Amino acid sequence: MRIAIPDDYQDAVRTLDCFQKFNGQHVVILREHLSDPEVLAARLQAVEALVLIRERTPITEALLARLPDLRLIVQTGKRAPHLDLAACISHGVAVIYATPPDTGGPYATAELTWGLILAAMRFLPQEVASMRKVGACAFCIIWEQDIPARTTVNLRQQPEQVCPHWLALKAVTHA
Repeated sequence: MRIAIPDDYQDAVRTLDCFQKFNGQHVVILREHLSDPEVLAARLQAVEALVLIRERTPITEALLARLPDLRLIVQTGKRAPHLDLAACISHGVAVIYATPPDTGGPYATAELTWGLILAAMRFLPQEVASMRKVGACAFCIIWEQDIPARTTVNLRQQPEQVCPHWLALKAVTHA
């Protein structure tokens, strides 16, 4: 079988253990991104299967019309906005979504990324550590840094005088 793997710009596929499953097959790895459909079609001539590891290669009606030997597209992940599924069906091209059996939802990577961005922007790890250390709310930890030196209230010794949430928070964090 003649298989093509477009957009492997890091040449990473060859290093995967599963690449050995292609032994005995004719595999073409395209490291460069080909945005011109004419050039892409020319490079994929006589290909029977595509393994898409990125969403950068649009599989359109026009491209499929130029690839009469194509019978299978394997897509990593659950999302494929770059695939024209109706065109795949009309050209008799099967599409398989190759996902591990116990993965999260289709947006898991994006959700994790935004969670990490928010945590970094709002200093969440530092705030959680501060709350656990002194038992005060994160707002008061930040606010304490702005209290003038002449202020007689010491947040660490008398937090209930500064933080209205102190008693409820203390019950939750020290329960």
